Amino acid sequence: MTRIQLVLIGLLLTMFLIGCNSEAENEQPVEDDNTPSEEVEEDQSEEETDDNNLEENNTEEESATDTEEYESSEDKEAIREEAFEKFPDALTMDEKGERKINDGLSNDHVQFTINSFKLVDEVDGVQPSKDKFLVIDITLENLLGDHSYDLNFIKSTVNDENFSSSRLEKEELTKELTEEENGISTGELVYDVKKSDYYMLSIYEPEWLLFEDEQSNEE
Repeated sequence: MTRIQLVLIGLLLTMFLIGCNSEAENEQPVEDDNTPSEEVEEDQSEEETDDNNLEENNTEEESATDTEEYESSEDKEAIREEAFEKFPDALTMDEKGERKINDGLSNDHVQFTINSFKLVDEVDGVQPSKDKFLVIDITLENLLGDHSYDLNFIKSTVNDENFSSSRLEKEELTKELTEEENGISTGELVYDVKKSDYYMLSIYEPEWLLFEDEQSNEE
């Protein structure tokens, strides 16, 4: 073999090795594009499942609340119907009652308005001997003149749903009526009562049905 042939063979081997190295450098490892995508999809699926479970729980809670409110509303309506069956002539809290007297000895025409009422555990530090104090805010209006009536004019009783009767607490708990203007006076009437779904307030002839859920929330 001649020297020229050896040189040519050497050149060819050198070029071959250079070409192999260049291909090896250009080859890059192929990344697995599927792995991050699969992890993202799994995370999204878990979040959607959690959201669905939360929505289902909220729906169940709302449904239970609606059912309780509906049953409570039905109970209240049944109590009202029963009360007005017993006392068909009774007034509601929104209605005004009147007393007329013209017997030769007196001439009165008074209008009574129940402004609000509440059930409390004590009045001026005094606790009831029964369950609650029923405190009724009332207005009296003289429809015949400017004379204002005081507490002694009021003759009243309160009966609960079981016909247990309570009289007006006059001595310490019920204060004198306040004269607002000519012929009009207001004040609070206090009764020591047992727990009941409703109460019947009688002032002379007028009678009002007062239901427990109608009481004022003001302290």
